[in-house]
Order: sequence, then structure tokens, then C-alpha cells
Amino acid sequence: MLEDMDDLNQRLAENESPENAESMSQLDQVREQAQKAAESIEEQEISDALAAGSRAQEGLEEMKEDFRERNSSQFSEAMKELRERTRELSERQDELQERLDQAQGGTAASITGRLFSGAGSHGDKRKTAGRN
Repeated sequence: MLEDMDDLNQRLAENESPENAESMSQLDQVREQAQKAAESIEEQEISDALAAGSRAQEGLEEMKEDFRERNSSQFSEAMKELRERTRELSERQDELQERLDQAQGGTAASITGRLFSGAGSHGDKRKTAGRN
């Protein structure tokens, strides 16, 4: 268990952030309690070992909760940023679609007009041909 704590401490040290510095400090305190528990077991001082082990466990639980809160907060911030970027992209897409519609508006109106006027004249020819 002490080796695992040392490995975690080393990984935290590699990423030099203020949160990790605090976590390293907490981990050092927890490691000391775990070390005391191990020494007390070797010396067959069961009540001291139990007390130190309980303090180490509480410290680990506190660290676990701190990590959970920190990660939750980071996730929330990332989601806010993604929503904002999505909103900006959607607005940009709407703006580009509007510009495209305006640019094609004259062309589309004239094509649509020609199609409808052409369909009407073809329909008239069919009606006339059917009467003959």
C-alpha cells in the first residue's frame, strides 16, 4: 500500500498544478498514518495500529472526495465551453445559410418562376392537344 502511495505521489509530482500540490501534501499525511499503522502492527501495538489505519483510511476517503469534486468541476467547465462553442457554430451556420439563401434568392426565384411559368404553358398545350 505504501508503494502505491509513493507511485501516486510521483505521478502527481509530474503534473505540476496547484491542485496536485495540495493532493501531494494530503497524500504525504496519509502515507505517514499508513506507515505508523504498519510500524504499530510490527510492534504488536494493535490499538495504535488500528487508530493510525483509521486515520489513513479517512485521509484517503477525503482525497477521493476531493478528486471527485475537482473532476466534476472540470467536467462541468468543459461542458459549458462545448455548449458555448456549439452555440457559436450554430449561429455561424445560420448566418452562412442566410447569406447563401440571399445569394441564391434571385437565381432561385427566377428558376422557380421559369419552372412554374413553363409548366403552365406545357399544361395548356396538353389541354389543347387533348381537345383536337
